[in-house]
Amino acid sequence: MVDNESRTYTKSATMVVTDDEAGKSKRAKCDLPIKKTGVRFSNLKPIPTDKDLDPPPFACLNCWKYNHRSDECPAPRKLHCDNCGRKGETTSTCPRCRDEHQRFICELEARRAKERSKKARQPSVNLQRAREVKERAEQEAIYRAKVEAACKANALEDEEKRRRAAEARAEELRHA
Repeated sequence: MVDNESRTYTKSATMVVTDDEAGKSKRAKCDLPIKKTGVRFSNLKPIPTDKDLDPPPFACLNCWKYNHRSDECPAPRKLHCDNCGRKGETTSTCPRCRDEHQRFICELEARRAKERSKKARQPSVNLQRAREVKERAEQEAIYRAKVEAACKANALEDEEKRRRAAEARAEELRHA
């Protein structure tokens, strides 16, 4: 039988402090909400929250203190689920997160396989670069050949003009 009950609201959850029947000691019971979302993914299995294994909401997943995240935690790293913070579990072994973690890993592998197949279908960057360099070299060779041909044609024209001019002078000297 509970004689006296007072409620205090903290940042983490509702704390119910009760006096036992003899009034000798006080015991605390945390009404932590069932976690449905985590840091990395949501749709978690709704298992009951255990105050000894699960951190309070909005607390660091490593040390369970406030005002910082687990990746910024000054305390030494402890074994915990990186998604929900459950103590002594990894994301792949956590009873709350493992199903979603497996689904996430499968989707990630499928995405990576799709990217690998897309890269296999496309010529590699080095091959494509080599083709571009080869095409540019061929275009430059064609341009140089055209320039040389034009120079030769101009030289032949100039020589033809000189020859005609020399012939014209020779004709003038014969007639004069």
